[in-house]
Order: sequence, then C-alpha cells, then structure tokens
Amino acid sequence: MQKLKINNTILVAAIVLLPLFSVCQNSFVKEISNFNTGIPADPSASKILSFLFKNTIYFLDPNKYDKKDLVINAYDIIANKKRESIFIENNKLNRSLLNVRIFSFAITDTKVIALTDSYIFILKIEKNKATVVNSIKNEKAAYSKIRPLNENEFLLYVYYNFHPLDAPVRHVWAKLNIEKQTIENRTIQDDKNAIYTHLVNDWLSTYKGLIAHSNTIDYQIYFYNDKFEKIDSINSDKLETNKAHLNSIPDNISSKDEIMEVIQKDDSLLKRIQKIFLVDSTTLLVMLKVPKSRNAEFDLWQKKSGAWVLKKTESINTFYQDKQAYNSSNNKINPFYGSMYGTPTGSSNMFYIIYTPFMEDITTDSFNLNKDYNQKINDMVRDNKVFYGIKKIKIIP
Repeated sequence: MQKLKINNTILVAAIVLLPLFSVCQNSFVKEISNFNTGIPADPSASKILSFLFKNTIYFLDPNKYDKKDLVINAYDIIANKKRESIFIENNKLNRSLLNVRIFSFAITDTKVIALTDSYIFILKIEKNKATVVNSIKNEKAAYSKIRPLNENEFLLYVYYNFHPLDAPVRHVWAKLNIEKQTIENRTIQDDKNAIYTHLVNDWLSTYKGLIAHSNTIDYQIYFYNDKFEKIDSINSDKLETNKAHLNSIPDNISSKDEIMEVIQKDDSLLKRIQKIFLVDSTTLLVMLKVPKSRNAEFDLWQKKSGAWVLKKTESINTFYQDKQAYNSSNNKINPFYGSMYGTPTGSSNMFYIIYTPFMEDITTDSFNLNKDYNQKINDMVRDNKVFYGIKKIKIIP
C-alpha cells in the first residue's frame, strides 16, 4: 500500500534536532537521569519502536529488515541493565516478516505481535527466540499502531491521509484478541484532521484500558473505555485563533505539492496539539506546536472531583541558544518531540525515553552547535561508539 510521503529532508531535520530540545529549570517535565544502555545503535537509525512490558522496555530499529535477522533489544528499567534480547531468525517461517517494515509491535509473556502493511504477525517466544506462528491480513485498514488495553486485548489504530486508491478509510480503530487471534470491534472514526497526519503527531494514548484521543486544530480530547465508548472529554478555547486561518488551508490534499503547502502554512499560522500522553488515569500531558517559533507549549491536565482541570502550562524553549551557558540545572531536554517513542511506567508519573545516539547532557559556558553537538556526533560515528540512551523523565503535577 503506497502512502503519500513528505520530503525526506524535513523528516531528517526533525529527527536530528531531537536531542537539542531543552526545558527550563523549573519545568514540570523533569529529567531524572540520562544513561547509556551500552547497546550499539546503527548511526543511520532515524526511528525507534518500543514497548514496555513488566518493567522491561523492548525496542528495535524498524529499518532493520530485508532478509536479515531482527533483534528486539531488552532493557530492565528497575535493575538498570540489559536483558537478553529476543531474536527473530532469518528462516523460512520468519522470512515474510523480515522482508517488510514493522510499523509497531507489542510483547506478552509468550508472544510478539508485529504490525506491517499487509499482515499482523503473531510470533511465539521460546527462550530468547521468536518464530511466526500466525498472520492476520491487514486488509480493511493498514493498522500502524498497537497499544495494550488489557492482558488479552490490544488496540489497533490507523489515522493517515491515504490516497483514495490506497485505502477508502483514513481513521479506524479495532481490537486484537490475542487469545482468539482475531480482529474485533472495527470502528470507523472521525477523520476531519487527516491532512495533518503527514506531520509529526501522536494523538492517541492508552493507560490500563483507558483511551485518550485528541483533535489537533481545535482543543478537543476525548476519553474512551476499552469498548470504544466515549466516557469523558476535555475542551478548551485556547486554539480558537486557528479559525481565522483555516479557509486558506485545503480540506483535502492528494499531492506532494499540496502537502508542502500545508506544512508551510501550518508552520507559520497554526497552533496545534501535536502529541498527548496519558500519565495515568487522571493525568494527561498535552504538547502543542507553536507557529513561527521553535518553542513548544505543554499543558498538564488533572481530573479532580470528576472534572478535568488545567493545572499547569509551560512554554518550553526547544533549542539551545547560541552562546548561552548550560549546566546540570538548566539543560534538561524535551524528550517528547520527533520519532523517539516514550513509554510510561504506570507508577510515580515516570516516562522512559529511548533515543539514539546517546549523549551526555551538554554543559558549556557558551553553546556552539558545531563544537558542542555536531563534533561529538561525528566523533561517536568515527569511533564506532554509537549507543542507545534512555532518559528517565518525571511529570510533576
């Protein structure tokens, strides 16, 4: 299935800038630690897929395919050490999976579930090896994300501005019943924000059966139970200024030129919800992109006495400033931007962010991009010392 794609240069720029995002000293997004896993990473890695299961983060490079063995790395966040990786060997049973790109994956005690364009693969784990035992056609919607709902059910999700000849529906939810190995409760959702799915976004978050899903140009966030029934919402008027600009932005786009036009107007005109994160069942973090700015805005919502209340808002400087001093008290990074995926622990308001290449927090009396960042990256690549890092982030209500 062929999807509309944006210019690769834009994607690379967004990814390269990831480690340079910073927050102020008193941020409610607080970095607790930044450590080297010691697990080697490909210098060309541009995206990481990860999944948290029983205090272990499993992660992989989705670009590692095409008839090669696939490794799912494992890191114990309690013991703070590497665990035995899961290997998907290049053999006859696994070859159909290894020849395609993995969009998202999940782990259980005995299984790996991998989403690809055409199939959802179910693999059985024996010792440290996983082997394909079943595949389900991804024919009615190319689900691109899988999120846990409970021990036996996973949310399957896709929201993308497909070309009409590629897929007739752009926003679909369903449940994967892992015991029955069937797809159930397929539900078509509203797709009025589809043109913005070409840009960086993560509008879906789950926590123990609770589902949160946001719009992007208007500040509406809806909550659902594991039966996809709407049970709650957050509404705010802080994005009302977008209405003045929407007439200049097309409702539907079907070419790369139109995608670039939307990107340019979005960058200069619109303030939008970019990502949401369910910290727990009563705490939601909302990240907004700001027009004509490298700043991000964060809203922290909490549910009290049955109502959602905006507790804190913070504008975060998203790039180190030239010639400014940075030390341990003011260079905490914003880990929620770009393609590196964060996994909440479900306790103590903690997130763990997998990223690459690992880099110590920058300390300098006068920041210089080439000296303090680019040169360090080049040295890592030259010395073959590119590793995955993990940042431990605490949300402070």
